[in-house]
Amino acid sequence: MAISRARKEELVEQYVDLLGQSRAVFLAEYTGMSVKKMEALRNKVRDAGGSIYVAKNTLIRVALEQTDNPVPADMLTGQTAIGFALEDGPKMAKTLIDHAKEDELFVMRGGISGGSLLSNAEVDALANLPSIDELRAQIVGMIQQPASKLVTVLSAPSRDLVTVVKNGASQLMNVINAYAQKTEEAPA
Repeated sequence: MAISRARKEELVEQYVDLLGQSRAVFLAEYTGMSVKKMEALRNKVRDAGGSIYVAKNTLIRVALEQTDNPVPADMLTGQTAIGFALEDGPKMAKTLIDHAKEDELFVMRGGISGGSLLSNAEVDALANLPSIDELRAQIVGMIQQPASKLVTVLSAPSRDLVTVVKNGASQLMNVINAYAQKTEEAPA
């Protein structure tokens, strides 16, 4: 089905805008996927903070050229789906890689991140990186760890003092009880 020149320009403009917002872009082949499966994938991608479009290869090529991104000619063949990671590149990559494992009709080709082409293996490696939220949690944990150790060190002397007093009081009571028992047993 032919689309008008105005619609093509509109789509290129949309892709250029999405490329400008994206942390990474992923390309895949979707030949033979049903509309229902594609809609399910779109929902997963949306949940991962991205968007995915079925796009004409020539329009993707033009948008990539306009944004000074590398043009992976070998990845722009056949029916192409382009995924835009608008929030978190690794999370989006994981979503797409997981879907490719579930559906043999969806085949990852590669991607673009930081102005560099990514092979399918590199997209898979990106999918195994922790998400931004996981990295933030790890950083907070590293920051909190020294603080909790400092609290432990600072509270140790008072704990030790309480233990010494408690043990000393216990030993003193034992001595007093022994003396009292001895004086009771002694003849008057």
